[in-house]
Amino acid sequence: MEIVMTRTAEGRSTTLVRRDDGVTLELPSYAPLHRLPHDLAHFVVERTLGLLWGFWGSIAAGAVFAGVEVLPRKRAARVEELSRQVMKGVSSRVTEAEAVVGSLVEIYQRRLDRDWAAARALLSGIWRPAHPSRELPTQAEVRRVCQELSDAENRWLGMAIGSSVTLVWPRQEATSPRHKARSMQRRRTSAFSRRANARG
Repeated sequence: MEIVMTRTAEGRSTTLVRRDDGVTLELPSYAPLHRLPHDLAHFVVERTLGLLWGFWGSIAAGAVFAGVEVLPRKRAARVEELSRQVMKGVSSRVTEAEAVVGSLVEIYQRRLDRDWAAARALLSGIWRPAHPSRELPTQAEVRRVCQELSDAENRWLGMAIGSSVTLVWPRQEATSPRHKARSMQRRRTSAFSRRANARG
């Protein structure tokens, strides 16, 4: 799945998604989390931790969240039916990923990767489903995520207004979630800085 994020103005962005099934989606522009766009923060954290059924993994599987526009509109009914089917099985996973991403972005903003006791306390208080998809991030994972967020933020802010970055979310094979997570971890080297292809 290809994700094209364009820096349209200071603190503003647009995101266009071309899914592997040929569907094109346009995502609304949210206020940035700190100085990094909401969608990009999700991409960095979810790719770094291998969260397969978070925001981006669910979109890749066929989900269409509120506010997301299907292009062209005439395809919307068929696409939305697939989305309903996908969301029946992953809604708790999406909520779980949202909680993890939000907490890790807060840890990054507050520089709590330097204070593991405070970071661990914050993580231990987040919402978790009855059967979590994974353990809470370790200290090493938190440090890696914060470094990836820092790299992504620096690259994003260094981009000229009007320029875009193209990101790739890997195709999710029809295998077990555990195998998928291992496969995703093997393929990633950096969530943003090495896989992104900035275009001026």
